[in-house]
Amino acid sequence: MINQQLVINNFAHKINLFTRAVGGTLLHKEDFLLADTGIPTDTHNVLLSLAARVENLTFIQEGLNRLREKGFPFSAWIDSRFVSDNWKALLGEFNLAEAERSSMMKLEQTVGIQPVKQEDLLIEKVNGPDGLKDYADILLSLFAGTEERNALGQYFRQVSAGILLKNVHMYIGRHENEVVSTGLFIDDGACYGIYDLMTAGSHRQKGYGSTMFRHLLSEMPDKHKEVVLLASQDGKRLYERFGFEEVGEMIVYE
Repeated sequence: MINQQLVINNFAHKINLFTRAVGGTLLHKEDFLLADTGIPTDTHNVLLSLAARVENLTFIQEGLNRLREKGFPFSAWIDSRFVSDNWKALLGEFNLAEAERSSMMKLEQTVGIQPVKQEDLLIEKVNGPDGLKDYADILLSLFAGTEERNALGQYFRQVSAGILLKNVHMYIGRHENEVVSTGLFIDDGACYGIYDLMTAGSHRQKGYGSTMFRHLLSEMPDKHKEVVLLASQDGKRLYERFGFEEVGEMIVYE
């Protein structure tokens, strides 16, 4: 499997898990995946391209129109290799404009990566609703003052912790009993994927993100399985220090 496809498939698996955990609906064809969580969040209502050629245009249009009729925002994620005239026309039809670009990155294996203890950071695995609420609080803080914060709050109030945590390995980092960092990984069978590596704004530049990232890598059971992620330009340097290599680019439209 080519590197970009590993990233796309893992992200599709994440979308599936987070949509099912709130009883949402998924429309999946050979050229796209569309998630409708039933909640007005463009973090989780996602259109993901799976091919350059749009074969099922009517299905996509109908799915996006249903979201629009409900007043739900949504985002589109497209591998830069797939940005064709077909996709451009569809994005224009729904007034979606490029918002950001993320680097697709891959690590061949996690052999030899050990956790590093940081005395002022206690990392623990999320095992139930209370831990999930703590995890969500960090995410919500990044969207302070926006409608997306309210929507994500609704998402985490409705989510089934049992369903989500059965398949998603989520972690929180505490500093003096205050949750200051988060991260998660999922296993789609072919590779692991890392998401939501976040640090509370007032606690950045203290090494918490790096410590959490190393912890996630050390927790992955199969040390010979590849690891993928989607990185912002700011995050790339951290991941490169751990041996991740850029393998492609994902463009996000909102």
